[in-house]
Amino acid sequence: NVHTLQPPVLDRKDWAQRDAAGEVQMNYGTHFSCCVNSGWREHFFDQLDALTRFDIDGVFLDGPCIMGRGCYCEACRALFRGRTGRELADASADELFDFNAASLDRFLTEAYRRFKAAKPDGVLYNNLPAIRSRDSHYLLPQALACNDLVGTEAGFQFYSPPSTAYL
Repeated sequence: NVHTLQPPVLDRKDWAQRDAAGEVQMNYGTHFSCCVNSGWREHFFDQLDALTRFDIDGVFLDGPCIMGRGCYCEACRALFRGRTGRELADASADELFDFNAASLDRFLTEAYRRFKAAKPDGVLYNNLPAIRSRDSHYLLPQALACNDLVGTEAGFQFYSPPSTAYL
């Protein structure tokens, strides 16, 4: 699970995504949505590195996702300010998308690089939002370069009667 903070770190609000008003973003109304630019990033990479020491064939990443118009946590604001000299709150919609898509791409690229360095024949798979990828700030060509298989978990499942489902 790479889209919500889970035990034992589920109370780390400093690792959570925040909206423009500074409110913590929640996935499913139950767990903080983790930010790929916060201190959670290194925590995740430590966990991924630890997994590669086991006799495993691969890793499935459920997420990450960037919610809404993007994250406005302190880490994201500092990163944006450092790159542009401007405040994240002053960014246009296109600049916000580009910043968040680049953040996601940097995260996935680093995860893939680390995993493949330890497990060159292993499979790393990221649950891609294939139908509405831009809504989650994914750039599919870049995301596909960090995946050893193409797929989507639950993207094709019916969450309503099949007769009303989008196909």
